[in-house]
Amino acid sequence: MSAVALRGFALRRAWRGAARQPGVLLVALLLATVATTVLLAALVAAPLLWRAWQQVQPLRTAEATLFVAPGTASADLRALTARAQAAPRIAAVEWVPREQALAALAARASRSGVPAEVKNNPLPDVLVLRFDAGATTGEIEAALTALRKLPRVDLVHFDARWHQRLTSGLRAGTALGATAAAVAALTLALALVAAIRLLTAADLPEVRLLRLVGATDATIARPYAYTGAALLLAAGLLGSGALWVLWQVLAPALPGLDPLEPARTLPAGPGLPWAAVLAVLGIGGAIIGRLAGASAVRKAK
Repeated sequence: MSAVALRGFALRRAWRGAARQPGVLLVALLLATVATTVLLAALVAAPLLWRAWQQVQPLRTAEATLFVAPGTASADLRALTARAQAAPRIAAVEWVPREQALAALAARASRSGVPAEVKNNPLPDVLVLRFDAGATTGEIEAALTALRKLPRVDLVHFDARWHQRLTSGLRAGTALGATAAAVAALTLALALVAAIRLLTAADLPEVRLLRLVGATDATIARPYAYTGAALLLAAGLLGSGALWVLWQVLAPALPGLDPLEPARTLPAGPGLPWAAVLAVLGIGGAIIGRLAGASAVRKAK
């Protein structure tokens, strides 16, 4: 039998198997659609979250304020700035002279309608310490503890609780998104494997007959690859529609969401054309279906 004839025979077998077990495929399609919708939602959200991350990134850069003792000479200030710059995990140090701080305070008071007539400047010189984005709260606290011991350092202020909450929230959000995507992918694979197992159980008499006439395990398992590809492609199309409807419902209710965003985001995704996403689903379904079918066929001996 030619290769074309073998594939045509496999397609007919796949169609007959689906017709014999429509309930099994329907349940599998439902589960696969839900899982695929979650995966596609992650695909749509990835570029949106990346843009939001770019806006949040400056906030994640921890800052501490080092107040210099009054009367510190300029040479001592420069030496203190160099020592602070050399401290671990510090990315930049900005010196804010007391005159500049007083001018900023006066400008703010003027905008508020409060007179700001100060004869003697009570403000100290300040060093603004900016840490690496990846610095942990413990590393920052350790660096600041060393800086507090330096001469001419009056006070060091750092909101450790805020930084710890922000870092923990970012880690929890990343872990939650990765877990949801992993669970959705696992659900997708398990739904397909379970459906193929049930289909092969119903096909046992035909499987045994095909083996008797000399068919190879690869030939017998080929219809399940077609079934898996068709199932995940259908789930991808249904999931796309469900995601579009969900977005149209949420966009008017949540400020800042553009109802047309999926039209721009979905075709691009995180670097993949939308057609390629569906192709990956189809190929993945074919591979999973082929492996599950081959395993069931071997056990049918």
